[in-house]
Amino acid sequence: MNLSAIDQLWLLTCSGLLLLMQAGFLCLEAGLTRSKNAVNVALKNLVDLTLTPLVYVAVGAGLMFGASWSGFIGNPLAFGDGLSGGFATFLLFQTLFCASATTIVSGAVAERIRIGAYVAICGLIAAVVYPLVGHWAWGGVWSGGPGWLNAIGFDDFAGSGVVHVTGGFAALAGAIAVGPRLGRFSRQRAAKGFPKNNLPLAMLGAMLLAVGWVGFNGGSTLGFNESVGLVVLNTMMAGAAGGAASLGFCRLRGPVVSPEVVINGLLAGLVAICASANVATPSSAVLVGVCASFAATAAASLLARWRVDDVVGAFPVHGVGGLVGLLMQPIAPGAEGGISEFVIQAIGGVVIAVTSFVPIFVLLAFAMPKSWVRVTPHEERLGLNLSEHGIESDLQTLRRSLALANRAPHADAIRVDEADDAGALAAALHERVSQAFHDGEATTTAELMSQHATELRGYGEFLLAVLDGVDLQICILDENGKIVETNSTWDKFAYSAGVGDQARVGAGFEELYRAGKIYDQRSAEQIVEAVTRIAGGGGPSFHTECLVQLPDDERCFEVKVRPLPAHERGAVIVTQLDRTQERQAQELILQEKHKAERLADALEASQAALDLAMKGADLGRWHWDVATGYFELSTDWLERIGIEEFSFHPDISTLRNLLPPEDLTIWTPEDAASVADGKPYDRQFRLRRPDGSYRWVQVLGRAVSMTPQGAPECLTGILIDIDARKSAEMRDAGMAKIIEESNKLLFVCDPKTKQFLEVNRGARENLGYSLEELRGMTPYDITPADLHADVDKRIADILSGKTARKDFETMHVRRDGTTYPALLNVQTARLLDRDVLVAIGSDVTQQRELERQLADARRLESIGQLAAGVAHEMNTPLQFVENNIEFLQQCSGAWFEVFRAFEGLLDPMAPPQSWRDRQLEIRDLLKRVHFDHIREETPKAIADCHEGVHRVLQIVRAMKDFSHPGEQRHTLTDLNRGLSSTVTVTRNRWKMAGELTLDLDPDLPHVECQGGAINQVFVNLIVNAADAVIERREHDPLAPAGLITVRSFTEGAEAVFEFTDNGSGMPEDVRRRAFDPFFTTKEVGKGTGQGLSLSHSIVVKNHGGAIDVETKPFAGTTLRVRLPLKQPRSRDASLHKHPLEHVMI
Repeated sequence: MNLSAIDQLWLLTCSGLLLLMQAGFLCLEAGLTRSKNAVNVALKNLVDLTLTPLVYVAVGAGLMFGASWSGFIGNPLAFGDGLSGGFATFLLFQTLFCASATTIVSGAVAERIRIGAYVAICGLIAAVVYPLVGHWAWGGVWSGGPGWLNAIGFDDFAGSGVVHVTGGFAALAGAIAVGPRLGRFSRQRAAKGFPKNNLPLAMLGAMLLAVGWVGFNGGSTLGFNESVGLVVLNTMMAGAAGGAASLGFCRLRGPVVSPEVVINGLLAGLVAICASANVATPSSAVLVGVCASFAATAAASLLARWRVDDVVGAFPVHGVGGLVGLLMQPIAPGAEGGISEFVIQAIGGVVIAVTSFVPIFVLLAFAMPKSWVRVTPHEERLGLNLSEHGIESDLQTLRRSLALANRAPHADAIRVDEADDAGALAAALHERVSQAFHDGEATTTAELMSQHATELRGYGEFLLAVLDGVDLQICILDENGKIVETNSTWDKFAYSAGVGDQARVGAGFEELYRAGKIYDQRSAEQIVEAVTRIAGGGGPSFHTECLVQLPDDERCFEVKVRPLPAHERGAVIVTQLDRTQERQAQELILQEKHKAERLADALEASQAALDLAMKGADLGRWHWDVATGYFELSTDWLERIGIEEFSFHPDISTLRNLLPPEDLTIWTPEDAASVADGKPYDRQFRLRRPDGSYRWVQVLGRAVSMTPQGAPECLTGILIDIDARKSAEMRDAGMAKIIEESNKLLFVCDPKTKQFLEVNRGARENLGYSLEELRGMTPYDITPADLHADVDKRIADILSGKTARKDFETMHVRRDGTTYPALLNVQTARLLDRDVLVAIGSDVTQQRELERQLADARRLESIGQLAAGVAHEMNTPLQFVENNIEFLQQCSGAWFEVFRAFEGLLDPMAPPQSWRDRQLEIRDLLKRVHFDHIREETPKAIADCHEGVHRVLQIVRAMKDFSHPGEQRHTLTDLNRGLSSTVTVTRNRWKMAGELTLDLDPDLPHVECQGGAINQVFVNLIVNAADAVIERREHDPLAPAGLITVRSFTEGAEAVFEFTDNGSGMPEDVRRRAFDPFFTTKEVGKGTGQGLSLSHSIVVKNHGGAIDVETKPFAGTTLRVRLPLKQPRSRDASLHKHPLEHVMI
């Protein structure tokens, strides 16, 4: 098997897509597992990509594609280092197929298998299982004999069985041998679902797999051929149908749509179509996808019922989906369907399944100790990220930190890594809990102190009662509620309130609080009730606050009622304390507190909005203490640009370690000093990411504090990710350089003044002007004067919007006065916020020379063909004339002999007897020379000679008309006559094809054209028609007799010449390229095959006409040549002065 360059390029492209599938498997499996195992799952996918190629190329490739030993296994030593380019490409493609088969196992045994056991699985599949199965089904694809499955008729186009059934049943063996995850199934056999790490990531993985499947199935054609498009379309249709079917199944089952079911339905459809993508139709591909989706969904339910823990559904998707694809392959429209084929496919599927299942199950269940295969329960609960790789997830960090806080609830701080989000969150929670604990302790202490102070105050009030001038208003009552004693503060209050009589000594207490009407009614009733109760010896002290209405103000008083110590039973002391100012202060404090809380809420909302806006704008915050080197940076912004938070410590040296050598002059104290005068800190630099790549960043900031010496002390600002912008700028600069350095012609003009704005180097060198000189010139300065009107019209059409772009050919005048033909594409564009005219093209001098040489070759070819045909046509009548002349020559002797005999009768001196003898001799002579026959045939022979000479004269006249020297100037020409002459001189070509019917419009006017060139077009089209008829009869002996019809007629202002044949026709791809220069379908030695290309050039470019094609394979072709009856004067003048085409015989 040999691969062409384009086939190798296609396989390499598909190999790149297969690598993308590895990324898809990684995203899918990491997203569907728990976060504590995501790193382990991702690493297993990386192991696939590192181990599988080494093992497969070293061992597996020979077993799979080496010389077959009885169709069972290949030669493992078949391939060394000396590989051809084609086989190396093929081997790369097959290696990535093997990697796809091994990585399927990873998801099924995730979250509990040790990395060492998984390495053993990969090695066994890549070295033995996959090559063995592949040899049976695909052996002999590159060289050697076929495998035994292939030999009996097993057909697996792109690996539904070889790749997916192999990987799926190996995954099933692994899941059974390793066992389910802890807690996956209860004793009642109910399956418990676990939270997924990241379902959007899993869905991204499914989409990456769908993209990679284009290369998976498209590359299985092993070449870039016409079947690739159908294969890729069938692939996408099956995947789409599988996803849609699973979506519908979810809706039928309930209101909840499971993303996992939809993902597995999509992938099952893609898996199933692999077997028949090359023979299926889009509609049958949809059926395959739907069936595979339902089968995979049912298989997933059965696995859960049977307590088989397949984490990502690898077996339902790949194992069951692959079997469905194999069994449905015979029903594809392009397959050789039948019961026997179905049985063969079933046998192949069973053989592959058993061969894949048994070795993996034996390896894990019997060959390896259990401790080597599965992690311990403790390790599984911790998660394989931590137990296998020492990597702690955010949730695990949070849980550990909170556990520390629970063990030390009264501690002021706990040790956490605040560079980690989870650690920082745990620290914040502990700080809040600690604060709440201290607040509770303070509250309890305050209450106890308040209680003790109250008791002490009760004992001390008696002393205070005898003191005057204190702020406390004191009134002592007896057991009857009469006032017995007051202090001066009480008296001042009573008189200022207008209740002096009610508050004097001896007055009843009820008179003050009820009749005085200065207390609010509710408080007055409570105070009176408390006095009555305490005076009667029942109940504890009473305390309240009430409003007291003074003549000019309303005050707030604290009133306390309690028994009087050291007095007889029933004495009561009542105290009042004006709390108005205190309460007003408290109210003001409360208002300020509420205001502060609202302000804090607003500030928090603003901060959240700012964070959201900065995140949406891809901005990050930073703060730099220049003196200490402390540097703080938004961690979420670091993550967005791909830098792990834990790798960035809050120090300026960490940032500088991420800079390339050329940027180490920034982020230094000397660099910070440059903003001492209030200038902004504006820098652009690159940050190195963990993978070694760099990302462009812009920093904007200002100094927020200065040292006494005026140097910046602290700077703060924002970071902007400008990588996309810088990449675009560099890409634009690179593109501008490419355009500038290109040998193509590029002109940019002002649409109003028509002056050149930019001209690339290729155009400048071609014209011989500098850029400064050209910027003061217009297109008219580099175009011959007689073409200015044509250029002006084309530019006007574009500026008016009549055409979006214009392709045309013109002439350019160099600085030295020489000219060259230029083919330009002119269109409007937007450049630097202004409208411009852009012309892109090339100097086509060499192309025109090649076309001229091609035309000469075609002309010589036509002359040779016509000369042979004309010689043959003239030979027949000339041979006929020659034969008749030979006959007349033979008869001339008899004629002369008879004439001499008759001359003897005319001799007057001859005796009569002699005259009678002469008569008898003449009679004998006439009989002897068969004079009657000669007399009868001679006129016919003369007439035949005349007819033959006339036929030769006809051919000579036709040749004279046809070979009349063509002029570049257009002249009025009788094309009916030219077409008749063409038919005559080409008769030797078309008569071998069949009949030619000539239907010419007698009223066809003379056409303004180049007669010789148009005659060449007629020759090309008649010869092509004859060749097409002959080709069809060669391929189909039962095809109808050849028929060529040539017509002429007028349509409007055009003369139309129609050439119809019932030949082989043209396929669509040939029809699209029929008029392309240098495109031909003729074999080497059968002509240049450029007739249609040259004809199109003559008709379209030289005459402003058109050639229409209607064709159908094996049904015939109709070509219509449309020529304007009159040519514009500018075209004739242009072609005469600046010839671009010379095609004539």
